[in-house]
Amino acid sequence: MSVNLITGYDEYILHIFCKNNTNFVIGVSDKTRFISEDHYLMESKLVYFEIFSDRLKALRRKNYLTKLESPKKLRLIKKNNPDMLNLIFTIPEAEHLLIKS
Repeated sequence: MSVNLITGYDEYILHIFCKNNTNFVIGVSDKTRFISEDHYLMESKLVYFEIFSDRLKALRRKNYLTKLESPKKLRLIKKNNPDMLNLIFTIPEAEHLLIKS
């Protein structure tokens, strides 16, 4: 996966969290509010993300991905993250966070 580091002030993260490699939650967050206290996300792993400088483009991409059927979402994820690893700590702003299980 081609990962851009988050460096500017107005950057948005489109993220896909996954639980048990089957249930996907797609969302968009700004980099300062990336980690949610949402219980589901805390028990899930970040399997895919994209960085956008424009919030509208991020939301359009989210809407597109949300409409995809699960097999297509899984194909996109596995193309970039074949082992479905948790990518949370590949984002510099997340390195100080502890994910509760």
